[in-house]
Parts: sequence; structure tokens; C-alpha cells
Amino acid sequence: MARQSIALTLFVTATLLASAGLAQDTSVTPAARIGIVLPKAQLGQGNSGQDVGEPVRQLLISYMSGPRLEVVPLQAKIAAQIDAEAQAQSCTHVLYTSVEQKKAGKGMGSMFGMLGPAASMLPGLGAMGGASSAMIAGVATQAISAAAMQSAQQEAIASLSQAQAGSVKARDEISVTYQFVTVGGAKAPLEETLKAKAEENGQDLLGPLAEQVATKTVTAALAQ
Repeated sequence: MARQSIALTLFVTATLLASAGLAQDTSVTPAARIGIVLPKAQLGQGNSGQDVGEPVRQLLISYMSGPRLEVVPLQAKIAAQIDAEAQAQSCTHVLYTSVEQKKAGKGMGSMFGMLGPAASMLPGLGAMGGASSAMIAGVATQAISAAAMQSAQQEAIASLSQAQAGSVKARDEISVTYQFVTVGGAKAPLEETLKAKAEENGQDLLGPLAEQVATKTVTAALAQ
């Protein structure tokens, strides 16, 4: 009886989550689809540099996501392949970004020595046996995938926040350079370098910079 009750609860919960997700997906037709190239974000010099490209990309996605446009991570890393993947993914725009840190005083340094890996594993359902397990797994797949992606994104952003809290010092400077390209070259790229300087130890610089990039690029995409 207890097992049947648990199975029923999971089934109803998964159905509601999946239904809500489907309703959200179809309620608004996105006006644009933006492909996000893995940022060039190895901060510091030489072997001391830390590759934080994926966490930075997840931070950008968190700011840019919404019902009026779609945001997709692109896996290609060279220009020709990025262009081909963007077209295959039906992207209207592509965003390129790079991040650099300038340490106060002696040259360049790494901000993310404390950065931990972001989790990317999908949560699974326990073995419940019979048709109930298959039914629950089938209905819940979409909801679980969305929850897993959100969890990985939150962990990546939390890693960046923790790293900044432990490594950013007063007068350090972070710069984010971006290029926002219209697929097909219908318009000239939107390019800019944004900078922020820490006023105190542990200050979050990447959050506000990512928000500025998101605001500028989303506004440009929706204006076309």
C-alpha cells in the first residue's frame, strides 16, 4: 500500500510538472533563438589560469532566458563549425564572449582558484518495478531533464559566487568583451568591452557584467 501511494504521488507530481512545462513552452512563440558559444574565460597567466568558460556561459544563460526568446549552448569551437551548428540549430543570433581579470598591483592573476566543477548528472528514478515505474519514467522525463539542467546551472553560478567571495580583492578589474552576431550577416555585429573594478574584497563583478551583456544583446535581438 505504501509503495502504491508513493508511486501515485510521484506520478501526479511528474504529470503536473511536465504539463506546466509544456504549457510554458507553447504559450509564447519565441521571437529569436540565440546560440551561446563557450566563452573564452581562462583567467590568469600560464599554468595558473583557470578555465571557467562553462560556468560563465551558464551565468549568461540564466540572465538571457525567458519566454520571448530561446537560448541554446553551442558546442562547436571554431568559426566554420560554429556557423554550421548555429544554422543547424535554427539560431537567429550567436553570442561570443571572453572574460579577463586584471589583479590590482602585480599584473594578471586567477580569480577562480576555488572554483569547483559544476554537476551535470541527471537525477534518476528508483527501481519501482512493473508498469507503474515505466509510466512514471515516461511522463517525468521532461520535468526531470529541466530540473537537472536548472540544478547544474545553479551549481555553476554558485561556484562563481564562491570563487569571487574568496579571490576578488579590492581594486581588481574584470572585463567582459562580447560580440553579438546576426546569423547570415544581415546586420553588423554588436561589439563592446564592459569593465568593473572591485571596491571591496569578495565583490561580485561578473554578475552585473553578465546582466549588462544580457540586457544589451536581448534588446538587440528583440528589436530586429
